[in-house]
Amino acid sequence: MKAVIMAGGEGTRLRPITETMPKPLVETDGIPTLEHIFRLLLRHGITEAALTTRYLGDMIRAREGDEYISPAGERLELCYFEERDPLGTAGGVRQAEPFWRGGEPFLVISGDAMTDADLTAAEEFHRQKGSAVTVLLSYAPDPREYGTVILARGGRITGFSEKPAWQRALSGTVNTGIYIISPEVMEQVCEGEKCDFAADLFPSLLEQGVPMYGLMCTGHWCDIGTAEAYYAENMRGGRRNIFSRLGESHIDGSAELDGVVVYSGVTVGALAQISGSVLCPRCRIGGGARICDGCIVGEGAVIGEGAILLPGTLVGSGENVGDGEICGELDRGGKPTPVPGGLRIPPEPAACFRLGAAVGAALGHGSIGAVGCSSDLSELLRSALLLGIASVGCTAYDCGAGSAAMAAYAASVLEYDLMLHIAERDGLAPEGGHAELLIYDGCGLYPCRELERRLERELTRTHPSAGGGRVSAGISAEQLYRSALVRAHRDMYDRRGAAGGIGDFSICLFGEGEEVFLLEDVLAELGYRIRAKRDADVAVYLGAGGISAELLDRRGGATRADLWHVLTLLTADSILQGGVTSVALPYASPACLARLAHRLGARVLRYGSCPSGGCESEARRLSARMPELRDGSFAAVHMLALLGENTLGELCAALPDFCFAEGSFDAERMCIPPDCGAIGQPDGEGYRIEFGRRGRVRVVPDGSMYRLYADAANEEYAAELLELSRERLRELTRNIGTEDGSGDGVQVKNSDGRAE
Repeated sequence: MKAVIMAGGEGTRLRPITETMPKPLVETDGIPTLEHIFRLLLRHGITEAALTTRYLGDMIRAREGDEYISPAGERLELCYFEERDPLGTAGGVRQAEPFWRGGEPFLVISGDAMTDADLTAAEEFHRQKGSAVTVLLSYAPDPREYGTVILARGGRITGFSEKPAWQRALSGTVNTGIYIISPEVMEQVCEGEKCDFAADLFPSLLEQGVPMYGLMCTGHWCDIGTAEAYYAENMRGGRRNIFSRLGESHIDGSAELDGVVVYSGVTVGALAQISGSVLCPRCRIGGGARICDGCIVGEGAVIGEGAILLPGTLVGSGENVGDGEICGELDRGGKPTPVPGGLRIPPEPAACFRLGAAVGAALGHGSIGAVGCSSDLSELLRSALLLGIASVGCTAYDCGAGSAAMAAYAASVLEYDLMLHIAERDGLAPEGGHAELLIYDGCGLYPCRELERRLERELTRTHPSAGGGRVSAGISAEQLYRSALVRAHRDMYDRRGAAGGIGDFSICLFGEGEEVFLLEDVLAELGYRIRAKRDADVAVYLGAGGISAELLDRRGGATRADLWHVLTLLTADSILQGGVTSVALPYASPACLARLAHRLGARVLRYGSCPSGGCESEARRLSARMPELRDGSFAAVHMLALLGENTLGELCAALPDFCFAEGSFDAERMCIPPDCGAIGQPDGEGYRIEFGRRGRVRVVPDGSMYRLYADAANEEYAAELLELSRERLRELTRNIGTEDGSGDGVQVKNSDGRAE
């Protein structure tokens, strides 16, 4: 069997190490990662290999030449195929056709894989199964940076998901980037055209019914694509310091090194203290310098005497840090952390400026609007955010003060690429709380996974100022929202004729945000009688952020409608009275709502959070045109128009009995199981657990917790199903992972149930 090694990646997440060397030459355990792969191939009798190169490919050829000779004297013949333009993983391998052409299967392996996988057993498995493609698999409790794979019994692959968001991570079984491929498969890749294995070729093969199988690696595997993974791989097995075997370094005897990766040609002066860091070739560390955990000093960089690099500082290749200089930032809880729909950061202008620059860099050139809560601190944070966006060349629009609901609506009607909402939480003073940034795309929803991944990368970088950016006055999100609410109610009135409109009842509003006051003004403008809570016929409650609405109608006996009963009524009215033929619903919504829409002749489209590859785009665009199905204030004005004809009790009497309850399960460490069926049936976003006639629960992974949505006939059943689901998750998380947070020691079973 021959081997093709994919060695063309830029390794951007390993910078500054890869600023001056290609990723395959990055050293692990003192030698280039590529040479670990060479030794693996030779152990399994592979004596010919081709390398597909692009970024700094000449350095690989100069280092490795046309033949590699192992310490045991074994010889591996090498040849090279250079990509002038990026062709993707499959496109690059297709270019190497002169090497692998013939009838025999060949191996494809990533140039950044550290593994002792049994390639001989994998080749035998490939032949026994009659597979066109065999994918070697591993297990990752956090699979977001990998391609995930879904297997049927016997190991046949039934699905792929490339680098999914938490909510879409349906399996912890991940693609290692090691394949055995039958040559005829590559005929589907057009020569010279960009094509990726996981994103393009493999899904196409699945659609055609081409047999593809997955085999779990029984040994070690690590993708060293991030600085954290690279460092952990070097320290694997309790190693203290790792020194390059390619050349000497000069470390003063009084210097203290603990957990340091040292390349060749490094100089460390007297009394220097270095821990948990990477020192790239020919860098110089002055006497008495202190380098803290998580730092990387690039090739040829100079750290002056007595200088201090604070934790996580990256010093680029050739850069200088002066004598006594302190470089980096103190961690005051300042790293952005994910929250549903966005990020949490310290309520400080500097942090917001950096975050704005990261969002702008992730978007590239474009336009971004920003809305903030109506407080002095929020206004300051919004200004810093806008300046950060403009600093990287984007156009930033200040859309004034307003709520998250207002920002989401503005995002769906204004032609900006993104809309941001910034607000302080848990106290107005910086020392008293944190700030929360919510991000909306042009549909008023959280953006796609591709943008999220770019933002994750940009958050780890510094962003020099770029020309062309500016801050401009945008359209007021609050005024836009107010006008839309008035227009929505009047449209309902016109649509229903004399029978609809302003009913003969009084109302009160209460809730948790500024949307309450705006909606009260709008309803007063429309002619409704606003009363105190105890005197009103109809009470409207708006939830936090203005996203949800609940109603209580005291006419004809008190009737309460929660959010989902309200949305069910509005969906029916939109179809019957509004002529709607398609409805967009979130995955986490009651089954009876979709059944009702189907029964009334409407098509139901589903959408969720953070999709990949443009999927669900039609559903997301449709949801933007129906704000009453996802915004509490719009839902309220539509419902009040309906109550002009009937009481809430009369409207709800036509609905089936159901209860849609939300809950959560906090996981100490989120673990996606290797078997996608361990929790329940994968279903668009998360898993669906069926409990027979009692109902079902949707389980959605979301960072540090699982979100639970019980769909049952009544509250008692819903509470019972939520607790049963929590118990299943307790058992699952008890059996997956280890106390130290690593993936080592996880027992993975193959598709036949046997432990690997």
